[in-house]
Amino acid sequence: STVQAAIDKRLTDDPEFSTLGITASVINGKVMLIGTVKSEELKAKIERAVKQIKGVKAVDNQISVIAE
Repeated sequence: STVQAAIDKRLTDDPEFSTLGITASVINGKVMLIGTVKSEELKAKIERAVKQIKGVKAVDNQISVIAE
């Protein structure tokens, strides 16, 4: 979908997000985020970025936080 494409582009274009390998799957405007990050702050930042995308109705943030 166009929402999926917009999210994928947002995650790959941002240098901070692109190296993380976060996976987003969209079903009827609901986005599930999967992956691993090093801080709660980064997890929240990704969620905020995705929420700003047109067509996103809800975000199910399943990103794990594993501190180094």
